[in-house]
Amino acid sequence: MDTQADTVQDAGLSDIVVTATRASTSVQRTALTIQVLSSESLLKSGVSDSAALQNSVPGLTFTSGNVGQTLIYMRGIGTSILGLGAGASVATYVDGIYLSNQQQALQKFGNIERVEVLKGPQATLFGRNATGGAINIITREPGDTMRLDADASYGNYDAVTLRATASGPVTDNLGALFSVLYDDHDGYAKNITLGNRPNADHTIGIRATLQFKPSPNISLTLRGDYSYRKFSDYYKELNPDSIFSFFNDGSDFIADPWKIRNNVVNRATARDRGVSFTVKSDLGIGDLTSVTSYRQFNSGPTISDLDSNDGPYWPALNLGSVILGDLLRSRQFYHETYVATDRSKSFFMTVGANYHREKAKQFVYRPLAFTATVVGAGTGDQTFDRALDNEAYSAFVDAGANLSSDLTITAGVRYSEEKKDYSQFNYFTTNIPLGLQIGRRTDKSWSPRAGIEYRPSGDLMIYASATSGFKSGGFAENNPLNTFKPEKIWSYEAGLKSSFLDRRGRFNIAFFYADYKDLQIQQLVGGGLSFVRRIVNADKATIYGVDFEASIKPVDQLTLTFGGEYLKTKIGDALLCAPTLPCTGATAPYNAGVLNPKGNVLPNAPKWSLIGNVDYDIPLASGTINLHSDLSYRSRALFNYFGQAELPNGAQLSQPAYVNLNGQIRYKDDSGWSIALFGQNLTDRLVRTWMDVLSNYSSPPSPLINRGTLTGARFAPPRTYGVRVGVSF
Repeated sequence: MDTQADTVQDAGLSDIVVTATRASTSVQRTALTIQVLSSESLLKSGVSDSAALQNSVPGLTFTSGNVGQTLIYMRGIGTSILGLGAGASVATYVDGIYLSNQQQALQKFGNIERVEVLKGPQATLFGRNATGGAINIITREPGDTMRLDADASYGNYDAVTLRATASGPVTDNLGALFSVLYDDHDGYAKNITLGNRPNADHTIGIRATLQFKPSPNISLTLRGDYSYRKFSDYYKELNPDSIFSFFNDGSDFIADPWKIRNNVVNRATARDRGVSFTVKSDLGIGDLTSVTSYRQFNSGPTISDLDSNDGPYWPALNLGSVILGDLLRSRQFYHETYVATDRSKSFFMTVGANYHREKAKQFVYRPLAFTATVVGAGTGDQTFDRALDNEAYSAFVDAGANLSSDLTITAGVRYSEEKKDYSQFNYFTTNIPLGLQIGRRTDKSWSPRAGIEYRPSGDLMIYASATSGFKSGGFAENNPLNTFKPEKIWSYEAGLKSSFLDRRGRFNIAFFYADYKDLQIQQLVGGGLSFVRRIVNADKATIYGVDFEASIKPVDQLTLTFGGEYLKTKIGDALLCAPTLPCTGATAPYNAGVLNPKGNVLPNAPKWSLIGNVDYDIPLASGTINLHSDLSYRSRALFNYFGQAELPNGAQLSQPAYVNLNGQIRYKDDSGWSIALFGQNLTDRLVRTWMDVLSNYSSPPSPLINRGTLTGARFAPPRTYGVRVGVSF
């Protein structure tokens, strides 16, 4: 994938050149819904990591499951399935390298050139696990001139961020880049019991690049990176009547969402490091790109207390704190080679193949803990040793013909094959047989696409496409014998991209419809103190909507942008355990939770997602003041397939509609230094990013267990603000 960010300067608005089609094309001449965020726009909007992209990209949602697990949804397509045996529904790439582990999907942004967000299935060009779309994070290359960019910021919650990137030529044909990142802030919540602050985050990272160009047509790029992250989870129990508060009758319950009572200090660590080697060469017939990467990702041990109280601990029933002791070790090898010919020729083609293998091990120890909300494996000591061997390879071809100067047709197909071996050895646990369990599966898929593009003028393109997607099957986190089939999707899109007012205005719109089959759905089967995670394939879902974006630059100093997505989703037949009803037996009332959610909307799929940006430059004698404000709106989003129902105590399994407002005032001097005041979530809106709701019914009935639902949530950051100084020369 090309990592060099180019821009085409129009009379008013600039157009970024992207590589979403595995060849360099203008955004306005790329026949798919794609949103590009440059390093400058990321800085203005306060987007410091991949999770914050959701405030700038309509229809994109980041949420978190257990400690460190990142789950991504796009156009309503995503997954809540955790663990080694599962995979993402939105693929994440960094400099052309696929990141397979869900914890790696949360990327801190240091020396970023741009981020490309591709909506809709991308299986033909990007492979499996891209049914919802793909996120391409592209870092800077050394370049041909010496350059230094550095900034430091300080904000509330003792937030400190330091970033620096130095790059340039070492010799006539050798360039180098070195980048460092330090990011640290106190937690947003307060633990009343211990006095510490959950949600704290500490990250350090380094990245180095060497690029050798033996000739104008060949480049060899060696990259290396390392990051260390120490952070804490924060899970708020919302119901004072749940079993977590049985011994104190809820007397120590705190309604304030930013205050909890925990017996232990929540904490987790993660280390991510890797090297890659990229070869680019002009073969005459086309451009060759070859990427080879090896990565190691380690996390843990994780320690988290999820019951939100510091009441008495009763070992006889294993109630009290939930303490995790997970250790994860992942090793990933990735290689891809492809050749792309000139897309302006009468006939053009991209052909390639890739190979990916991940070997991962996870040791799980959860002592004397109520674990229903964590792994759903019952109560008591739990000790597992898990291993995954995932091998995947594919070959693809994508071709097109320019039938005339204004008409182009395209078609492509990818063949994918994936093998997974997943094992779990149960040393000591409850409700799960002791000993070794092994699951094996092989998935194969053909993923075709076809499209047509019509350009009646240089400022207008009309297009239509039909694209398929494939998400591999897998295994339940706590049971290798519970396997599930792949998901498949066909998506149809038609749209136009246009420029007007001498290219001072731009309007893009796309209508889409998708048939989504064999949805992989995780559910908790059981009740009371005993839940087991089970994963099933539902029948199907239908998705349709519209994406739109409009930008205008009426004068040189002012740029206005408005965009959004309207989304309508509906699930088909499925027999699932509703989270607030008993689902423990075959007879009433303990099978009351087995319901069919047919017709309900998909989780994390708000009907409306809107964004608006305002940029105004005030020229001064020796610099420029930039005033920036961006606003995003999201209508109500549900957190599972039964989220419409109101829960006890007035709670709902959803995030109500909300508005997020960010802003920045920045002065940039002509000599290269700058200073800025910034703020995110300026209205201090409380936003849920995750909710769990579990019933406490048991069979036979028990007054101890049959209490209110377990209702927990995680939240997005509250209002943050600070000052940033920087230099660039």
